[in-house]
Amino acid sequence: MNLSAAAALTDPETFGKSADENSSHEKKKSEKAEDTTKRREQTLQGRKKTKRPEKKKKSGRKVRAGIRGRYATYEPELRGLIGKYASENGNQETKEYFLSHHGIDLPESTIRGLRDKYLIRFKAQTDVAKGANA
Repeated sequence: MNLSAAAALTDPETFGKSADENSSHEKKKSEKAEDTTKRREQTLQGRKKTKRPEKKKKSGRKVRAGIRGRYATYEPELRGLIGKYASENGNQETKEYFLSHHGIDLPESTIRGLRDKYLIRFKAQTDVAKGANA
């Protein structure tokens, strides 16, 4: 008995089949593997890379567009100015002031956040100053 015949007896897929049936089975197996490879390549080629919108600069802020939407980053000096103005004049007046004078349309939630951060820092600085004077 030759080696391929012994292998045919021990292989559960080919056991009990003739040599012609075994060779056609092997052809089908290799064709199926080739088809799978071709489909995988086509899928990878067909995928389009998603591009994020380009960055734009608008008076004092950089706008970053991402998956969640547009986010604006403000320079630290501008953030402090917004926080101080909001703590002294209120949110709505701050919104109107920065829109008319600086051309920046600020969301009210941003104004609130910057105001709160400004007040926390301002309070921390005054506490440090009071501790130095004591």
